[in-house]
Amino acid sequence: MAKPDIIVREVGLRDGLQLVKSFVPTETKIAWAKAVAEAGVPEIEITNFVPPKVIAQFADATEVAKQALQIKGPNGPKIVALAPNRKGAENMLLAGVRNVNFVLSVSEEHNLANVRKTVDQSFAEFENVVALRKERPEWKDIRIQGCLATSFGCTIRGKV
Repeated sequence: MAKPDIIVREVGLRDGLQLVKSFVPTETKIAWAKAVAEAGVPEIEITNFVPPKVIAQFADATEVAKQALQIKGPNGPKIVALAPNRKGAENMLLAGVRNVNFVLSVSEEHNLANVRKTVDQSFAEFENVVALRKERPEWKDIRIQGCLATSFGCTIRGKV
């Protein structure tokens, strides 16, 4: 079967919830993921493996990931999670998720605000995440996707 030209990925469970102040129960997150899978969405970015002190919303990341991996839908779904660093990626892999999303901002200022690292430090962290594949035989086939945030933008100067 040919690979599709466009892949739709639901990111609401990760990106949409990361700024929600009240904790969304694990059961609600799983119900959301099941509904998305039943609708036929082929990929779900299920959670973010950050320390709970950074974003409390993801304190249940391991449990959400493990339950999401049991979900069946018409097209899978493929379960993806965000890991902003090596420790997050290790925790994700230990939970069973094999599709790592690593985001690096091309804006130094945004990257510092987002992950408290310079762009160069994040590149080094990405290399550390990639190195995980060589360290454990069961991780050799993990998929690591590097995404560039704030890669497009413009500045309007003067009067509009």
